[in-house]
Amino acid sequence: MPVCHVSTTSKWLHPTELLTKEPARLDDTNRVFYSERKYGCAENFESSQDFARYIEQIENDFKAIAKNINTDRSSEEAIRLFCQNFHQCQNVRNELKPFLYAGLGESLMGFRQLNFDVFFAHKIYIQRMLNNIIFNLENNVEQALSDIIQINEIINVPSGKNISQHINAHIEKTAHDVIIKHVQQYHATIDRDEQELYVDAYKQHLKKANWIYPLQCKNERLRADIDSITKEHFYIMLAKLNKATDIITIIKDIGDVIRQNVERIFNMPGNYADVGDMRYLTERGHQEILQFTRSTSLPVDLTAILGRNVENNHNIYLLEYSGAIYGGLAEALVAENNEGNAYNIQSKRISYSSTIKSFKGLFWVDHGQYRDSVTLQALHMGRINCRIQDDLLRDAITYSPEESLLEYYHSNWCGDVGKVFNDFFNKNIYLLSIAYVKKDLMKIEDFKDKNGNTLLHAMIHHDDKVAYNGLKDKLSLLINEKNNSGTTSLMLAAAKGWATVVMDLLEHEEIHFDATDKNGHTALKIAVDNKHDTVIQIFESYKITFDNLKKKSAITKDYLSDANVPSGVPPKWRRVS
Repeated sequence: MPVCHVSTTSKWLHPTELLTKEPARLDDTNRVFYSERKYGCAENFESSQDFARYIEQIENDFKAIAKNINTDRSSEEAIRLFCQNFHQCQNVRNELKPFLYAGLGESLMGFRQLNFDVFFAHKIYIQRMLNNIIFNLENNVEQALSDIIQINEIINVPSGKNISQHINAHIEKTAHDVIIKHVQQYHATIDRDEQELYVDAYKQHLKKANWIYPLQCKNERLRADIDSITKEHFYIMLAKLNKATDIITIIKDIGDVIRQNVERIFNMPGNYADVGDMRYLTERGHQEILQFTRSTSLPVDLTAILGRNVENNHNIYLLEYSGAIYGGLAEALVAENNEGNAYNIQSKRISYSSTIKSFKGLFWVDHGQYRDSVTLQALHMGRINCRIQDDLLRDAITYSPEESLLEYYHSNWCGDVGKVFNDFFNKNIYLLSIAYVKKDLMKIEDFKDKNGNTLLHAMIHHDDKVAYNGLKDKLSLLINEKNNSGTTSLMLAAAKGWATVVMDLLEHEEIHFDATDKNGHTALKIAVDNKHDTVIQIFESYKITFDNLKKKSAITKDYLSDANVPSGVPPKWRRVS
């Protein structure tokens, strides 16, 4: 049965939706449209005349678009060669063929009537992409098609699904919550009625400090006493605020909300079916999730949340990791704020069809038609060459949520152990390093990461009581080692309030109790600053013993100085039961 028809209207059918509104009619009537996406190839057209007409209208569309965006004359040659060799484009990947023979015609018709001013946040970005698409027609058809699909994703997002708006709203709410908690902590004695005045005072200070996000204040005029008091604690609050409103934290928060909503619908009774150890989405569940994507103001990319099992009737399942969700949000943010290069995405093509992308420490794999989290399966699907030694790829693997990927990478791809064990505060690297120590593949004292942290620093940072207790006998060589900030393990344990480790470390005769970090702070000072009362009591008890031993040692030295006898070793400090 032929699957091509001639129509005067077109329907843009998003892969994850059933139907959207029809676009306005164009002047050129009787356009050829391909009605079935599953089996895209030239033979599916009803006649060779229809196929020729389809190519002709594509050529006319590209020329009109090139004129609209003011490309130079050389673009005409790229368009002509693409259309002349259109039949050879069947060599593109199978998943692109349906788009080549259907979506392409529909998309170009839409691009011809596109009002760029409507997409003010994307205007320059879309125009640049269209320009690149036209020049890629000659040598890189797959990239051109992928870029056209990406533009469609941008211009078909319903109004209100602007990630920048969501980020600004999320930051405003987060900032308000941070300020309230700060006021409750540092101004606990004030009346409840005055709390709002203090909150507004901090917002006014932020405004004066040119904080880039707008905040709503109920009280614009400040009392002089409140203004003065809040000024003293402003920079403490600002440090908390900057940490809580870090762009990556916000993107992850929004991405997690999107995922949680889809998961909630997925796991409702009747929306799933368990087959063996897999849970698949039913048709009813699929419809409810699609309804959610249409009704929510959140920008949802279902291909980043749901996967299809091609070996089991293409059943839909929930993907394990969220890296692709975060990556999609990051790309949307960059697209909306591209003017002036406010944000940038790093990328490295690692195979013919796959690119590793990074945004401020977020990593994902772009396969062209969809995004993926950085997992072993994703890299295998991208046919990654195991011999590739690229820093961006290595970082993506290092910070991958799939812990086994790092070990696989180290075992199969990386000959230099220093390239892997470079950040012990990263959970994946830490777990791998502990595993290697336990297998005696590396010595615990041999490595410091790029920040000067030892594995003892890392155990305390990760609250890893099991590893600490299991390797306690090997840690004595590390107790006084400082990282690049001058922090010892004792200081870190004091900051964390880990009392048992503090007591263990103090039992070592070699411990440097009075050591200071780069700020001149001792472990006791750090414990006091962090209000860890139990640790403070332990330190104060030890300090009395320590000071007494120093005095006793000094007296002994004076007494024995003429006899030229070496002083004795002070007895080991013991716990008080």
